[in-house]
Amino acid sequence: MKTRHQNMLNLFVFLMLILFSAVVYKALFNGEQGKNWRSIAKSEKVSESYIYKNVNEQNMVKTVQMGDSGHEEGSANIVTSIVVSYRAFDTLGEILVLFASIAGVGLLMGKRRKRTVVPASIVIQTAIPIVSLLTLLVGIFIILHGHLTPGGGFPGGALIAGGFVFLVLFKENFLKKKILLAVESLAGLGIIGAAFWGTLKNGYFFFNFLPNGNIGELFSGGIVMLLYLLIGIKVASELTSVASYMIGEEETNS
Repeated sequence: MKTRHQNMLNLFVFLMLILFSAVVYKALFNGEQGKNWRSIAKSEKVSESYIYKNVNEQNMVKTVQMGDSGHEEGSANIVTSIVVSYRAFDTLGEILVLFASIAGVGLLMGKRRKRTVVPASIVIQTAIPIVSLLTLLVGIFIILHGHLTPGGGFPGGALIAGGFVFLVLFKENFLKKKILLAVESLAGLGIIGAAFWGTLKNGYFFFNFLPNGNIGELFSGGIVMLLYLLIGIKVASELTSVASYMIGEEETNS
């Protein structure tokens, strides 16, 4: 049995080396053309196309001054536009992976176990509501400004979940699992609905069907802001559900 596993591991390493060599060869010599990747013109690169269609320095000034909304995205954060729009289908897969992990935790934690509860001190009881409020506000800010500055649905949703976890620790029945499940489901349906609505509007997933607005303003970036809002709600509800499963065990006072 040990020899069989070792052979499988050797085969896996061999295949990975072949794949890695092919990728390096393609990157350095561009396959059959034998061109160095550094010699390729910027106009031929996909990244240049993304940046040009989204916003560059000259068009950004024009958009802010004249209110032009001719760009595909119009987001001040180019990385966000690529992650949430140009490769939004991949981001949808990441959300599904997170959902699968949450479902696994729910199955594993389905059987309640007893735990000992130690009463919190007066300092912690006083600080938890304040810290939770600040955490929730920062998380909301990061989500709503994801198309303008670094951040967005995933980090903002994680912060909001952290704020809710503090409140759940403070008062265990603060959030009902059925409510979290309903919010998570609605957010997921909203993301899928936005994807299919783009398909109906222009024939492909996550088409930007909202006006871009003025670059740099809060209500801008088209569909990017909407998707990050839905992603933030879904991530926050999923992570809070995990914490609720872990915290909501049968208690025994010490």
